[in-house]
Amino acid sequence: MAKDIAAAVREICLSFPEAAERMSHGSPDFHVRGKAFASFVVNHHGDGRVALWLPAPPGTQLHYVEAEPDHFFVPPYVGTRGWLGVHLNKGLDWKRVAHHVREAYLAVAPKKLTLDLPPAIVIKPPTQSIDPDLLDPLSSKRAKAVVPQLREFCLSLPEASEDTAFGWPVWRAGKKTFAGVHRYNRRLTLQFWVGHDMQAMLTFEKRYRIPAYMGHNGWIELDVEDDVDFDEVRQLALVSYKHFALKRMLDRLAMESEPPPAKPRSTTPTWSNQAASTNQARSAASSLSMSPKLGTYASTKKSAGGRSASKPAATKRSATKPSVAKQSASKRSGRSKSTKAKSAPRANR
Repeated sequence: MAKDIAAAVREICLSFPEAAERMSHGSPDFHVRGKAFASFVVNHHGDGRVALWLPAPPGTQLHYVEAEPDHFFVPPYVGTRGWLGVHLNKGLDWKRVAHHVREAYLAVAPKKLTLDLPPAIVIKPPTQSIDPDLLDPLSSKRAKAVVPQLREFCLSLPEASEDTAFGWPVWRAGKKTFAGVHRYNRRLTLQFWVGHDMQAMLTFEKRYRIPAYMGHNGWIELDVEDDVDFDEVRQLALVSYKHFALKRMLDRLAMESEPPPAKPRSTTPTWSNQAASTNQARSAASSLSMSPKLGTYASTKKSAGGRSASKPAATKRSATKPSVAKQSASKRSGRSKSTKAKSAPRANR
C-alpha cells in the first residue's frame, strides 16, 4: 500500500514511548505526557509548506537555518522559543527527519522515558507527497465553482478589493474585511458579518455556525460544501458590506442601484406638431369669422401655438343706452326749461 508524507510522519512520531496524537488548530500534534514534541503542519495560513515544527536544543535552530535554508526554517509562533521548522517535501533524507524528531522528544519527555531510548526508527520513504486538497484547499472542484462567483459580486461593490488573511481570500470595503472564504476539515465555508441578533437566528440551521476568533463580533459562517444559494450569498455579502462601508461608498452604491431617470420630453417643437398647431389655429379662425349677430369682424389674440385665435368683438350698443346726440339734446332741453323757470318770476314783477 502506498504511503504518503502524513503516514510517514505518524509512523516516526508514534514510535516513541507513550507518544500520542491529537488535533490542535486543525493540525495533528504529537505529545508525551501532555507536552508537544512535534506538530505536523500543511499550508499553514497559506505558506505552502509541508513541515514539522519541533522543539530543539538551544542554538540548534540558528545553526540549521543558516546552514541549510532549503530544508530548515524558523516556524511562526513557536520560533521565538527555539523551535525548528523542517521541510518534508524538499528532498531531506527521512533518516535525518527521524533524528530531529528524536531530539525533540528528548527535549520534552520525562527522564524515565529517555533513559533507555533506542536510536531513531528507520522507515521506508513515502512514495506519495501530500493530498493536493490539503496543500491547496481552494483547488477543489467545489471551491472553483463557488469562489469565483463570490469574488465577482464582492468586487462589483464600490471601492471593494481582494486580499489574503491567514492564507485565505478576503474582500474588503476600504480597509475593513466584509467577506471571506475558509476550508476546514474538507468543508468549504463563507464568512460574513450579520450582527448578534441575526447570528442567533441563523444558527438554528445546520448550515450556519459561529466561527472561531470572529464569532463574538457578530460574524457567521455558512457551509457551502454540499449546496449553495447564490441569492442568499449575495444578500449576506451586501449586508456585511453595508455595515463596514464608508458613507461615500454607500452613497455611490445607492446611486448605482437606482433606475436611470426617465428621458425628459423634448420642448423643441417638431415639424409635425408645428403643422398640427397650425391646422388647429386655422380651423378656429374659420369658425369664428364674420357673424351676422356680431356685425363686425372678430378681433384676434395670440394663441399658445403662435397663431392668432379669434376673439369676439365688442357687442352692439345696448338699445337702452341713449346715443351721444340724444344725451346732448336732452341736456339742452333741460337747460332751457330751467332758464324759463328762473325768468318767470321777473315777468310777474
